[in-house]
Amino acid sequence: MDKTNTFRSALHQIFDGGSLSDSLKSSLRKEEIELLVQLQEQGLIEEAIAIMDSTDLEVNWELLKNKLDITDGETNRKVLFGKKNILKYAAIFIGGVVASISFYNWHTSRNQDIDPTLDLDKDRIILTQADGSKKVLSEEQDSEMVMFDNDGNPIGVQKGKVLDYSQDGTKSTEKELVYNELTVPLGKRFDVILSDGTKVSLNAGTHMKYPIAFSAKGARDVTITGEAYFKVEKDSTRPFTVSFSDGFHIKVLGTEFNVSTYAEGVDVETVLVEGSVALSSSDSKQGELVLKPGHKAEWSSADRNIDIAPANIRLYTSWVNGELIFRNNRFETIVAKLERAYDVTIDFNAQDFKGKRYDATFDVNVENVEEVIHHLAKVVPIDYQVMGKEIAITKRQTESN
Repeated sequence: MDKTNTFRSALHQIFDGGSLSDSLKSSLRKEEIELLVQLQEQGLIEEAIAIMDSTDLEVNWELLKNKLDITDGETNRKVLFGKKNILKYAAIFIGGVVASISFYNWHTSRNQDIDPTLDLDKDRIILTQADGSKKVLSEEQDSEMVMFDNDGNPIGVQKGKVLDYSQDGTKSTEKELVYNELTVPLGKRFDVILSDGTKVSLNAGTHMKYPIAFSAKGARDVTITGEAYFKVEKDSTRPFTVSFSDGFHIKVLGTEFNVSTYAEGVDVETVLVEGSVALSSSDSKQGELVLKPGHKAEWSSADRNIDIAPANIRLYTSWVNGELIFRNNRFETIVAKLERAYDVTIDFNAQDFKGKRYDATFDVNVENVEEVIHHLAKVVPIDYQVMGKEIAITKRQTESN
């Protein structure tokens, strides 16, 4: 297989399955892999395939390079054309025709934090469509990018950290429901506006499955694992339900609430900001319980029981604005939330902090993880070492017990 066909095969493999096989990845050059990452992040994989399939690859690259004013990697000249156009043409020529041109300098100067591994399910926001195809959603998408269904019909628009299914005016459907799935990795947050106008903020490490258009009759149902904040659009004829794999359900008509499957010691934790929600489980003896604003409900699949109590709502919803607020929390709980928010691994001995509880407040929008650990060390008696995404914490020996 020549280099051009190898690159074309790589494009098709990413488009069909979302990632590259090890064998195909090993046959690509470093700049080819980096370019594939860029194309995937910009949502240009399908377009690149179409261009390669319809273009004469024997076009003189030097003429094209001069026309586009592309730097050849040995200089510091700026790229004068937009990223999207550069990527389009690069997709055509990178598979061997552009052997004399390096995109490495340009790519790394614009995207310092990209790890060219194409492990798309691990650290990128992934939209899985009804046909199983996967698209990477870039938070840096500063112009509107239209999403299409299998028939080529527009179903939504993505811009920045928001994917909006409500803009085309299609609020409901009489047809069989078609589902999308959104996966938000650790260290990121993302917002979705569903077809009915309901707004959902997804926290780090969250997966949600939802229809691209709700049914004209019956419940509006989504499923979720992770953590999300819902602002549900009121519709008295179609209740909104959030379902979980263990048979637990949250039903609302129009309200704001936070739900998490990360809660310590329980399977689902829900706090209500306004409105009302009905809580139920398929095999609970409690029947349907109503949660009031300012209260928290905890569901345990072990005893099939729902516990309701008053709660300080801000402690559970501040993450939407980038704040992490801890009040009388165990050290293990603080560590778990920091790991999700910053996509890091924190190694510590739990026995050193057994029974200890702490207060702290951080803002992930302005503080990096090293700054957070530095401030945490003022509250918790710890020494630490930050090694990229690995953080080692030990109990400070000079601190009295």
